[in-house]
Amino acid sequence: MVEEPPTQTTGHRSWHRQRLDELLRFSNGKSRPIRDPGGSYEIYGSNGIIGRVATPNTDYGSIVVGRVGSFCGSVHYSKRQCWVTDNAIAAEAYAPNNARFLYYLLQHLRLNTHRIGSGQPLLTQQILGVIHASVPPPPEQIAIAEVLGALDDKIENAERIGDLASDLAIAAGVSALEEAALEEAAGKPVYLSAQADLIKGVSYRSEDLVEGGGHLVGLKCVGRDGRFRREGLKPFSGDCRPEQLVRQGDVLVAQTDLTQKAEVIGRPVRFPKLDSGGRLVASLDLVIARPHAPLTRETLVALLSTQDFRDHAMSYCNGTTVLHMSSRALPDYRFIMPSPSIMEKVGNVMRTLFARADAARKESLVLAQLRDTLLPRLLSGELRVRDAEAAVEGAV
Repeated sequence: MVEEPPTQTTGHRSWHRQRLDELLRFSNGKSRPIRDPGGSYEIYGSNGIIGRVATPNTDYGSIVVGRVGSFCGSVHYSKRQCWVTDNAIAAEAYAPNNARFLYYLLQHLRLNTHRIGSGQPLLTQQILGVIHASVPPPPEQIAIAEVLGALDDKIENAERIGDLASDLAIAAGVSALEEAALEEAAGKPVYLSAQADLIKGVSYRSEDLVEGGGHLVGLKCVGRDGRFRREGLKPFSGDCRPEQLVRQGDVLVAQTDLTQKAEVIGRPVRFPKLDSGGRLVASLDLVIARPHAPLTRETLVALLSTQDFRDHAMSYCNGTTVLHMSSRALPDYRFIMPSPSIMEKVGNVMRTLFARADAARKESLVLAQLRDTLLPRLLSGELRVRDAEAAVEGAV
């Protein structure tokens, strides 16, 4: 005979303690499909969205749990149908439970603490299924999910605005340079080594990757789409030279690539305004490119985003599983210096758009901090929904 789960009275409401397999149906994902950039469905791995595909393998409102590797125990939520890869587990809510609430519940449970294995961390359906959690009635699940979901929706919107503004800045800069190149084709090419300081990042040890008042800006900060990824920052306590410290507006260029399609190597990203606290140090996988006058940072990031530089960079790459770009690639790059009027035009447009991108990302960070403060208090029953709603209304 199965023992009835006890009722837990938490403050003003009654919660029931249940196993996760009583709330969710778990299933392993399937091997990665052929990616389709124009596909209607997102592909989720253990580290989140990694591409698009033409057909899904889940229903609506799916929760994705990282199953293996460094992202073991990570939790993601898709409002739409999606494809879950074989390094993750798909979880679907049994009626009448609310899927989005259960997504927040799994975050609160810190699933990575239940993983097994040392060299290769692992979670299984069986491990997840027997984890117990305190759960409110379905109407309260919906109320909690709406509060936290309003913040997540606002965060997603701010991030989308930030990405769009950043993409537009690069596109506008590249377009202006391409137009200028047609008019100034008779100019004399110059080497980048004479127009910018090219600074290699710091070589580090695994023991340096601990809390120490700073962060390492590494390869995972460079997105396949050319955007800076804040989540790629790592704690860092090692030594560095002053010039290896990263500042707002610095242009960072990836020297290494672990992707199968060389989507990162040679990719420049502009370092945005971050309120991270402590030092920000470039890793050996990156080069900091700091232009000399009259070349501006905006013009430089636009130059390194052109197809001309992309082709040049790829000609200096070697390797099979891991690609490496020669240390001569950046110094040997030749280009025609744009006129002062062109650089002023490029700078004015790009600075305005980059400022908008930075503001949107700062808004996203502030909202994420509020969500992360409310989530454990709501999921433990410490905070009433109506009190959380007041805090969210003030923010959104």
